[in-house]
Parts: sequence; C-alpha cells; structure tokens
Amino acid sequence: YINDKPVIVILLAFITLGFFAFLLLIANKGIRDRVNNFIKGGRLEWVRQKLKGISESIKRYRNHKEVLIRVTLLSFLVQMIGIFIFYLISKSLSFNVSLAYFFLFVPIITVISMAPVTFGGLGVREFLAIFLFHKVGLGTTEALSLSLLWFSISVIASIFGGVIFLFSKNPMVTVRKKAV
Repeated sequence: YINDKPVIVILLAFITLGFFAFLLLIANKGIRDRVNNFIKGGRLEWVRQKLKGISESIKRYRNHKEVLIRVTLLSFLVQMIGIFIFYLISKSLSFNVSLAYFFLFVPIITVISMAPVTFGGLGVREFLAIFLFHKVGLGTTEALSLSLLWFSISVIASIFGGVIFLFSKNPMVTVRKKAV
C-alpha cells in the first residue's frame, strides 16, 4: 500500500531517525554536552538554549513519573483527535483517502509546520498537505481546502481555549500545583 510511494517511505524514515536522534540527544548527557559545545555561541545559540530548556524540564519532572505518563497519554489523545478531525473533514468534503494515510501524514505535517518559518505554520502546512495528499490521489485544490479547513478549526478551538484560560482564576498557579 505504502511501498509504491517511495517519497512517503523516505520522508517517514527521515522523521523517525530524526525523532530517535533527538531522544538520544536529550537522554544522553555525553552527547548533549558535545552538541552544546559544538553549537555554543554564534547563530545556533538559540538551539542550544532550547535544548537546555527541554533538558531542564525533563530533569524537573524526572521524579514525577505519574505526571509524565499522564501528560504523555494526554498528548497522544490530543494527536489522535487531531488526526480524526482531519479525516472527518476529508470525509465531509467527500474525499476518498484511507484513514491510514492520515495517521501517517498528519503527524508529519504537524511536526514540520512547527518550524518557526512562517506565522502559525501557514504555507508550510498547506504545501505539505498538497505534496503528501497528492501522492495518494488528492488534487491540489482538495488538499489545500483540507489543510485550510483544519487550520480554521484549530484557530477556533484555540480561541475557545484562550477565552477559558483568560477567565479562569490563577491558571498558572493551578497548573503548577497539579503538576508538582
């Protein structure tokens, strides 16, 4: 099914290797120190600072395994919901794309569109949707409409979440007390 789509397989392999390299970088102090020394100062200083922040967050929650497990499960649930919403949008537009492709494409689109290249990933997400969904039979306009509708739904959901956040009492204090 996917074997006849070499670009998809290659992209998936690179993303998987990148994910495991990132995990190795975060988990292994020796590798992390070497990378930190290599990118210290210069143009990549912001990368070093981000990695340092991630590492410190992991250290802070190392003794709170239950919180980490709950957050990880919640994260997977949110990603699954996102994939199903993307799929339901395609079904509502009468597109005939297998759910399996959404499980493959949506995480790729989500991760790559997080790169700080454009505002909210706009443009990057649409390009990736057109590129990937074209490989499985969707036209340019169909893939573009699918991606833009997904973005619109995400923005609307974020607005609702932002309103709830704004009107809750001491939201950061509540979150910190529950997490720690």
